[in-house]
Amino acid sequence: MAGQMLPVIALVAVAVFAMAAAAAAKVPAMYVFGDSTADVGNNNYLAGAAVPRANFPHNGIDFPTSRPTGRFSNGYNGVDFLGTYRFAARLSCAVLVGGKGDGCEATTPQAS
Repeated sequence: MAGQMLPVIALVAVAVFAMAAAAAAKVPAMYVFGDSTADVGNNNYLAGAAVPRANFPHNGIDFPTSRPTGRFSNGYNGVDFLGTYRFAARLSCAVLVGGKGDGCEATTPQAS
């Protein structure tokens, strides 16, 4: 009987230590895969005069600075609130895929 309990006790011990380690770990980033409620868009850095821009006064009026942010939103979206309250830090900027001039690194290589 004692020989059969040893694997169970070992499994429980490993599970307890794994949960303790996971609870103490800090999450350095938040990845969001979603629709238009999670990503309100930013196209200020796309070339062309026919591309609609989001840098008008009403876009960003509910942000603390009340200035246009380049996002098609007048304030924070649900993901911004989640990041603010869950991680206790304001999201600094969005990582744009292939973006330029926004202060964030581009995450995809440039097509040549």
